[in-house]
Amino acid sequence: MLAVRRELLETGTGVEQLRAVEPKAESVHTDQSFGGVAMTEHADHETAVRYEFLMHGIVAETVLSAFPELSAAKGPAGGTVLFGAVYDDAHLHGLLARFQTFGLTLLEMRRLPD
Repeated sequence: MLAVRRELLETGTGVEQLRAVEPKAESVHTDQSFGGVAMTEHADHETAVRYEFLMHGIVAETVLSAFPELSAAKGPAGGTVLFGAVYDDAHLHGLLARFQTFGLTLLEMRRLPD
């Protein structure tokens, strides 16, 4: 890609043609509620897999608000169950990292049937 750009610049080709060779940017947004971390928007909801996460103890509403893509319910023995669609491995690892960031103890993680 760099060689193509360099050649276009050296030959004096117009900016319009240079833009035509540039790769399309992935749709990324920054959400301030997660400390300004850039997160990729997931457009393909058909490939989502549903997961259930059993957390130790009762998770506060303020902490739950950091997981807008998940729903919450009371779990067994006073725990909290979070469940929802996970779009890819990166999304799953991002959720696990956020659990750790908020000091949540994950007791069980299951992939739910379609």
